[in-house]
Amino acid sequence: MDSSVRINNHPLQKFILRDYCRLVSVQDIKTLITYIPNTSKIELKFYCNVPFISLIQYLSNSLSHLRRFDCYITECPIDSATSLTNIQQVHPCFNRITCPIQETNFRIFDTQ
Repeated sequence: MDSSVRINNHPLQKFILRDYCRLVSVQDIKTLITYIPNTSKIELKFYCNVPFISLIQYLSNSLSHLRRFDCYITECPIDSATSLTNIQQVHPCFNRITCPIQETNFRIFDTQ
C-alpha cells in the first residue's frame, strides 16, 4: 500500500486488529491508520516491539475523532522510562488502560 495516500472521508468508524501470530508491526498499523483517519474506536491486540507510548502518541496525533481505545498489547522490550500514568495522560481515551502484568522482559497493557 502506498502510505502517502490519505482518504479523508473513509466511513470506517471502528477498527479491530487482532494479531495472535505476531505478524503485524507498528509500522503496519500506522500504514492502516493512514487510510482510516475518521475512525473513532480502535481495538488492538498484538505484540508491540516498540515503546507503547510511541504507538499511542501516534494514534492520538493521527486520529482526531478517536473516542474509544481498547487493547491487549504486549510491550517487549519494556520502555522503563514511561510509566502507566504517562500513557494514560496522552489522551482521555487512554485513561482506561491498565498494566496488569509487568515482568522483567515484557509488560501487558489492557483495557479489560
